[in-house]
Amino acid sequence: FNWSSISNFRASREDQKAAVLSVKNARDLVTQGVGNAYLQIIADQARVAAIRVEIEADNAVYVNASRRHEAGTAIGIDVLRSQVQLKQRQQTLVAQANQLEKDKLTLGRIIGLAVGQEFTVADPAPAIPLATMSLKDALATAYSNRPDYQAAKSRVVAAQFSLRAAKAERYPIVQAQGDYGDEGLHEFSDSHGVFQMTGSVQFNIFDGGRIRSDVLENSAELRNRRNEMENLRGQIDYDVRNALLDLKSASDQLDVAKSNVQLADESLRQARDRFTAGVTNTVEVVQAQQLVADADDSLVSAQFQYNVAKVSLARALGLAEKNVKAYFNQQP
Repeated sequence: FNWSSISNFRASREDQKAAVLSVKNARDLVTQGVGNAYLQIIADQARVAAIRVEIEADNAVYVNASRRHEAGTAIGIDVLRSQVQLKQRQQTLVAQANQLEKDKLTLGRIIGLAVGQEFTVADPAPAIPLATMSLKDALATAYSNRPDYQAAKSRVVAAQFSLRAAKAERYPIVQAQGDYGDEGLHEFSDSHGVFQMTGSVQFNIFDGGRIRSDVLENSAELRNRRNEMENLRGQIDYDVRNALLDLKSASDQLDVAKSNVQLADESLRQARDRFTAGVTNTVEVVQAQQLVADADDSLVSAQFQYNVAKVSLARALGLAEKNVKAYFNQQP
C-alpha cells in the first residue's frame, strides 16, 4: 500500500482528462477560424454582386447621357461624369473580385483543401436573427461548457493530487506478497500444498530534505494552476460580455443598414426620374448611385459583423463546434 502512488495515479488521470478537453478546445478554435473565413467569403460575394448591379445602373446612366448629348439635350460634361463613375465602379469590381479569390485561398488553407482546388461556398442564410440571452445565463453556460476552463479545473485537481502524493512520501509503504502451490511426486495423489508469505514496511528516514523540496515544488505548481484558472475565468467573463455587446451592436447596425438601403434606393429612383425628365443633370444621379453603393456596402458589412458576432458568442460559450450550424439555421 503506497498512498503516494495512489495520489500520483489520480493526478495522472486528471491530466489525461485535461488533455482530452484541450483537444475539444482546439476543435472549437478551428470552428471559429473556419467560420470567420467562410463568412468573409460570403461578404465578398455579396459585395461583388452589389457592385455588378451598380455597374449595370451606371452603364444605363452613361448610355442615357450619351443619347441625350447626341440629341442635343445634355451637355458633354454629363456624359464624361457618368463615364468616370462607370470606370471607377469597374475598377472597384476588379479589386473586390481579387479580394474574393484571395479569401477563398485563405479558407482553402484553413480547411486543408488540396493545392489549387477550386470550390464554391453556399450562403448560410446570414440574416437569421439569434435569440437573445441574458448575461447570467451566458456566463453560466460558458463556465460549464468551455473546454479550456474545464481543462484548467482538471489541472488544478491534478496539482492537488500531486501535492498529496508529495506529502505522502513521508508515510510508510506497506508491502505484502504471497504464494501458494502444490508439491510432490504425483500431483493430487502424492503431494501436499506449500505456501509462502512475506511482508515489509518501508520508512523514509533520511529523505526529509528531498520530500520537503517536492512538497514546495508541488505547492508552487498548485498555486500556478489556480492562478491560471482564475485568469481564464476572468477571460471568459470578458469574452462573453464582449460577444454579447458585439452581437447587440451588430444587430442594431443591421437594422439601420436595411432601412438605409431602402432610403437610398428611393433617392436613386427619384434622381433617375428627374434626370429622364430633364429637370436635373447627372450630378444628382451619380450622387444618388454613390449613396446606394455606400448603403449596400454598409449592409454587407453589418451582416458580416453580425454573423461574426454569432460565431464569437458560440466560441465564448464553449459551443462553437456544437451550435455554429444551429446559429445559421442549419441542421447540426
